[in-house]
Amino acid sequence: MVLKIEDTYYLSRCEFIEYILKAYPLKWCNTRWVSGAVRVSFQTKKGQLDSNKFIGYKLKNSRVVRFSKLEIDAYFMALIGGE
Repeated sequence: MVLKIEDTYYLSRCEFIEYILKAYPLKWCNTRWVSGAVRVSFQTKKGQLDSNKFIGYKLKNSRVVRFSKLEIDAYFMALIGGE
Protein backbone atom coordinates (compact mmCIF):
# COMPACT_ATOMS: atom_id res chain seq x y z
CA MET A 1 0.00 0.00 0.00
CA VAL A 2 1.34 3.41 -0.95
CA LEU A 3 2.33 5.41 2.11
CA LYS A 4 2.05 9.20 2.40
CA ILE A 5 4.27 11.08 4.85
CA GLU A 6 4.24 14.90 4.88
CA ASP A 7 3.11 15.41 1.25
CA THR A 8 5.48 12.74 -0.10
CA TYR A 9 4.32 9.34 -1.33
CA TYR A 10 6.49 6.28 -0.75
CA LEU A 11 6.11 3.09 -2.77
CA SER A 12 7.27 -0.44 -2.04
CA ARG A 13 9.49 -2.13 -4.62
CA CYS A 14 6.52 -3.90 -6.22
CA GLU A 15 4.46 -0.69 -6.32
CA PHE A 16 7.49 1.13 -7.78
CA ILE A 17 7.67 -1.30 -10.73
CA GLU A 18 3.93 -1.23 -11.34
CA TYR A 19 3.89 2.57 -11.19
CA ILE A 20 6.69 3.24 -13.69
CA LEU A 21 5.33 0.67 -16.16
CA LYS A 22 1.94 2.42 -16.15
CA ALA A 23 3.06 6.04 -15.81
CA TYR A 24 5.87 6.09 -18.37
CA PRO A 25 6.26 4.60 -21.87
CA LEU A 26 8.39 1.59 -20.94
CA LYS A 27 8.49 -1.82 -22.62
CA TRP A 28 9.96 -3.57 -19.61
CA CYS A 29 11.93 -2.99 -16.42
CA ASN A 30 13.68 -5.07 -13.80
CA THR A 31 15.23 -4.34 -10.43
CA ARG A 32 18.03 -5.67 -8.27
CA TRP A 33 19.66 -4.64 -5.02
CA VAL A 34 23.05 -2.93 -5.42
CA SER A 35 24.97 -1.45 -2.47
CA GLY A 36 21.95 -0.51 -0.37
CA ALA A 37 19.99 0.86 -3.33
CA VAL A 38 17.85 -0.61 -6.09
CA ARG A 39 19.16 -0.56 -9.65
CA VAL A 40 16.29 -0.22 -12.13
CA SER A 41 17.08 -1.26 -15.69
CA PHE A 42 14.53 -0.56 -18.39
CA GLN A 43 13.80 -0.03 -22.07
CA THR A 44 11.54 2.72 -23.39
CA LYS A 45 9.03 2.09 -26.15
CA LYS A 46 11.41 3.99 -28.46
CA GLY A 47 14.10 1.37 -27.78
CA GLN A 48 16.32 3.40 -25.42
CA LEU A 49 18.03 1.22 -22.79
CA ASP A 50 18.97 2.80 -19.48
CA SER A 51 19.30 2.17 -15.76
CA ASN A 52 19.49 4.18 -12.57
CA LYS A 53 19.96 3.61 -8.85
CA PHE A 54 17.22 4.66 -6.44
CA ILE A 55 17.81 4.96 -2.71
CA GLY A 56 15.36 3.08 -0.50
CA TYR A 57 13.99 4.46 2.76
CA LYS A 58 13.11 2.32 5.76
CA LEU A 59 10.73 3.62 8.39
CA LYS A 60 10.86 2.86 12.09
CA ASN A 61 9.16 -0.40 13.04
CA SER A 62 8.94 -1.54 9.42
CA ARG A 63 10.90 -4.07 7.38
CA VAL A 64 9.61 -2.70 4.06
CA VAL A 65 11.96 -0.53 2.04
CA ARG A 66 10.14 2.25 0.20
CA PHE A 67 11.01 4.66 -2.61
CA SER A 68 10.08 8.31 -2.95
CA LYS A 69 7.58 8.97 -5.73
CA LEU A 70 9.03 12.49 -6.10
CA GLU A 71 12.49 11.07 -6.85
CA ILE A 72 11.06 8.51 -9.28
CA ASP A 73 9.04 11.14 -11.16
CA ALA A 74 11.93 13.61 -11.26
CA TYR A 75 14.22 11.03 -12.85
CA PHE A 76 11.79 9.70 -15.44
CA MET A 77 10.38 13.11 -16.39
CA ALA A 78 13.90 14.42 -16.99
CA LEU A 79 14.84 11.34 -19.00
CA ILE A 80 11.79 10.57 -21.12
CA GLY A 81 9.14 13.09 -20.18
CA GLY A 82 5.61 12.29 -21.25
CA GLU A 83 6.57 10.90 -24.69
